[in-house]
Amino acid sequence: MPTQTSSRDRFDDAPRNRGRVGAHRAEKPGGRGIVVVMWVLIAIVVFLAAGTVGFLALFQNSSLLGAADAGAAIAVVGGVQPPGIVG
Repeated sequence: MPTQTSSRDRFDDAPRNRGRVGAHRAEKPGGRGIVVVMWVLIAIVVFLAAGTVGFLALFQNSSLLGAADAGAAIAVVGGVQPPGIVG
């Protein structure tokens, strides 16, 4: 064990059980990861809801969803109807 060669000063008598002191020695607050995960989940739910509402608003009366329009006209090319169409 090294021997003490310098004289004692006020820092030698500081209590050792004071805990961590200072901005860089402070303990990290707990639960930071949970807060980030919750914000990500909230953002995903909001974007999914907005996308669903937007999709339904844009394509409500569209034939893209498989709903045939009752007033749709059948194209007759050259006076010949497509096969299977009775009219």
